[in-house]
Amino acid sequence: MILNHCYLEILILLLSCFLFAFISFKKCYNTTIPTPFSKNPFEFSIGFRKKIWTYPLFLFLAIMAMKVRNLNLGIVATIGPIVVSYSYYLMMEPDYFIWIHQFSSKEFLKYKIYQAIKNSLLLSIILLLSISLYFYQSLDKILFAYGLAILFFCLIIIIKYASYPNKIGFPEIILITFCIYLPPLLLVFIPYFYKKAYQKINKFLYD
Repeated sequence: MILNHCYLEILILLLSCFLFAFISFKKCYNTTIPTPFSKNPFEFSIGFRKKIWTYPLFLFLAIMAMKVRNLNLGIVATIGPIVVSYSYYLMMEPDYFIWIHQFSSKEFLKYKIYQAIKNSLLLSIILLLSISLYFYQSLDKILFAYGLAILFFCLIIIIKYASYPNKIGFPEIILITFCIYLPPLLLVFIPYFYKKAYQKINKFLYD
């Protein structure tokens, strides 16, 4: 299993994304960076501009992975944009931004998860294809790690709205970290926090 060989890289990357969430660079000039994302949902349009500097880094890691034939480095480069995207969902929007959606609670959560998966795929598809083609003999490991990163994204979004209007706390971050070492826990925590998120969002969106 690939997780037996790159726990350290994935753990460092996951913890780094939470660190990135608290790092901001002041604009030295008045400009707006264009993004491939619409203003709705707001998480990616705002987060992408703040973390755009990380994407050349992942591209460099992917190139180095192919140059030195290091599969683990290639996997880290592939899931890197997804992991950085986790930090976009650490910000809590005003309840008005939830209320304006004409969705039921289930539809709202599905919409948020769908948009996160779609946009993270848009950010990482070139890296995923490049690494998959180069390390085609390990395609199953690459797709497994990629799918796991997507599942973690789903968990983080659900935990965000299960904690709403409070920010994701330290206990939840510890829980997410435990899931890195025991991925089967995702099958327990995703349904559990989904139910809590449904109950929280139901206060603002009525089925």
